[in-house]
Parts: sequence; structure tokens; C-alpha cells
Amino acid sequence: MLKRYLLTIFIAVLIAFALSKNFQKFIVTPEETVFNLKHDYSSIAKTLNDNRNQIDENPSPIASPPLSPMSTSIDQKKNYNKLQTSMKKYLAKQQGTYGVYFLDLTEGQRMGLNANKNFIAASTIKVPINLYLYSMYSKNKFSIDDTVTYMESDYEEGTGDIQSDDFGNTYSLRELSRLSIEVSDNVAINMLSRYLDYEKVVEYMERLVNHAIPRDENVTTPRDMTLYLKSLLDLTQKHPKTHELLDFLLNTEYNDRIPLYLPPEVPIAHKIGNQTGAVHDAGIVFAQRPYILCLFSENVDEEAAPEVLAQISKMVYDYSQN
Repeated sequence: MLKRYLLTIFIAVLIAFALSKNFQKFIVTPEETVFNLKHDYSSIAKTLNDNRNQIDENPSPIASPPLSPMSTSIDQKKNYNKLQTSMKKYLAKQQGTYGVYFLDLTEGQRMGLNANKNFIAASTIKVPINLYLYSMYSKNKFSIDDTVTYMESDYEEGTGDIQSDDFGNTYSLRELSRLSIEVSDNVAINMLSRYLDYEKVVEYMERLVNHAIPRDENVTTPRDMTLYLKSLLDLTQKHPKTHELLDFLLNTEYNDRIPLYLPPEVPIAHKIGNQTGAVHDAGIVFAQRPYILCLFSENVDEEAAPEVLAQISKMVYDYSQN
């Protein structure tokens, strides 16, 4: 009788433990779904490279060509385990914490370090805000030439030129988008966020990444930022009139991280972010074998960290293209 009683208690405790959050870490979960590659991103990479090679000594902004449906055959898949191991060894020697997410746009292979860790997004948050803007524009919710008035509540110091302008000036949504991306204008993104209703922007971001996003913190993960950039590519393919957002990212002024050690003829659509102890860059590298690379950091030396990101970028490029 006692044995049966103890057995019943044991089974009840075991069931309770199995249902508790503590047990979840022991459960082997399936590998995350591979990013769905619907299009031939190597096609746009080749066209962008051809355009880049034709630019003269006085280059004009690089315009992105239309993307074509997937048509080329997929090569044998690369194994990125060695690259991941090399990055771990390199980053272990650096001050602070780094987050990396890499997505091969030819095969869908991916690799990450601290990929789901929340980092202060800093100015990289301007990517999903602008993505929402152009997503709504693609649905004809408004004209990209609609204007927004600069209000005192929009003011913010830091990067950008609008902060020096007079309150009451008006700017088109297109111009605010361009300034927020190309020169990382803080006032421009504040004006866009107000116009779009930032709560709706966050809800859109949550749908893309399929999880809740803190409302009181400007944070993101390397993997989430990769999803935003992948969604931007897909939006560009579906709606040609949204190409200009990709064009803005191809013409940013700050190129001391992902692009630094890559061949100058390779187009890179990217957005950096800076905050105290945090140095980031997230972009699409239109190499022969195109990929998305998102690099984040915290508690780092702000003067040394750009070089660390640039070295990681070179490691990824060299490994992925050879």
C-alpha cells in the first residue's frame, strides 16, 4: 500500500515537472525553419555588380534592379561550422559580447553566435521602421510624397541635419526615409515613427519575427534583424516601387564595418548603429554568393569595435565566397 502511494506521488511530481518551465530546457526542439528563399538573389547581386563596374569617377547613387524568380540551380551546400568556430575563437579574445547572424541567400544556410540575444538596437531600428513605411506604401495606404511637419517633440541631437532646421518645415516621407537611412538622421526617424504610429510598427515587427517585442526598450536580436532585411528583399521583389528603400541602404555614408575590407566593387546595403558601449552593422552583401550579415555588440570599446566587426565581415566574405 505504501509503495503504491509513493509511486502515485512520484508520478504526479514527474508530470508536474514535465509541464513546468524548468523542464523545457531538457526538451529537444526541432531545428528552426530554414528561411524561405523564393527568389534568385544571385541575379540581383550580378546586376548590381555590373552596374557598379560601370560607374565613373563621379559615382551617382546605385539603383537596385528588379529581382527575378528563382531560376538557377543550387550548388552543393557549404558547411559553415568551421567559420563559426573561427569566429568564436576570434571573439573570445575581444572585449565585450558580440552577436552574429549569417544567412546564405543562395542556399538558405545560416549560422549565428548569440543570435537570439537582445542587444540595444540603436540606429539599426531604422531598418524595420522604414520597412513598415514601404510595406504600407506598397499597399497604397498613402503616397510616399505625402509630407510631415517637423515638430518640437521630434527634436533629437546626434546624427542628421534636420535638427538644425526650423520647426514647422515639411518633408516628404521619401525624404525622411532617405535621410534616416543614408545619414541616420534621428529627427527624420522620429517624424516617421510619429506619422506611422510606432505601436503599429512594433506590431508589424512582431508579425515578422513571430514573438513579442518589449515596448519600453529599443532592442533587437541578430536573427530578428536578418528577418527584417530578408523581408525587405522580398518586398522589393514583389513591389518594384519599393526599390528605393534598398537604394538608400546601398548609399549609406558610414562604411567602416561590414564594407571596410570587402572588395569595393561589391554592393552592400546596410545600416550601422551606435550607442554607449554598443557598435552594430546589419546588411545585405551582394557578392557572387549573396548573403545577409548582422553584427551586434555590447560592453565593447567603441573605438576598437568597428575593426572587430570589419574583421568578422571579412572572415564571412572570404569563407562564403570560396
